[in-house]
Amino acid sequence: MVTPLVSVVIPAYNHSRFISECIYSVRNQTYKNIQLVVIDDASTDSTAALIKELAEKYEFQFQINEKNQGHVKVINHALRTLAKGKYVCILASDDYFPLDKLEQQVDIMEKNQKIAVCSGNAICVDENSRPILPVSTSLFFKEREITFEELFMGNTIPALTCMIRKDIYNKIGYYNEDIITEDWDCWLRILSKGDKIYHFNKIWGYYRVLQTSLSKSNDEKLYKAQLNVIEKYKDNIFYEKAADNLRKNYYLKKAFDSLNIGEKKKALSYLLKRKSFDWDFFNSLKFCFKMKKK
Repeated sequence: MVTPLVSVVIPAYNHSRFISECIYSVRNQTYKNIQLVVIDDASTDSTAALIKELAEKYEFQFQINEKNQGHVKVINHALRTLAKGKYVCILASDDYFPLDKLEQQVDIMEKNQKIAVCSGNAICVDENSRPILPVSTSLFFKEREITFEELFMGNTIPALTCMIRKDIYNKIGYYNEDIITEDWDCWLRILSKGDKIYHFNKIWGYYRVLQTSLSKSNDEKLYKAQLNVIEKYKDNIFYEKAADNLRKNYYLKKAFDSLNIGEKKKALSYLLKRKSFDWDFFNSLKFCFKMKKK
């Protein structure tokens, strides 16, 4: 088997509890020709000290930012100046890989030179690395080429599962540092240039879901960022459908958030704002009226 260099980039920030598991999942891969690049983005906890200790033990590249730059700028810096691999994987500092991820993906990418990105499935885990939900067996997870139309309707790609040909960035540019949905924007640019993204029905990532992250989420900010991504394709025949889909998903999320705190009237108002009487609406409405008052 050919063993080209794979660069794994980890932008780290305030994840002292999880950074060791993250780095170990790269260091202990069955595939060995790996360049590991870890950049601490001015963490205020002990993350940087832990990374430094691990870097001395395992001899990977490690940098510390004096001022916080944000994860997208950190990733772009690593891709432009540090990453030397034929392939690139990007891993958040609280997530981790299954140990055979890189070996499987390199084999696929080497055999299929037309694939620019290959993605897989991710398992959501809690702060103790316990699965939150079982892996779905729906058709969504079938192996397929992802089309522009499919992805334009919403981001279906778990970024941490992806392996990317590094030279694709020379063609499309790097990640947009002005938006928080930089990965979706990147996938759409890749597909719009005629390159291919394939999804495989394999577990290639463990995504950490933390209560602190959920409490700090900003649905409106995310919604506006998503609209900003599709705005550049306003002449596309699927634009109106995509924008409507984003709006419906936004209000559906707001409705479920309201239900979770027992606010049924507010949940109902969000469902009505969707202006779409589909199965999502009726199932949510049914749940809304069955729910007991807290």
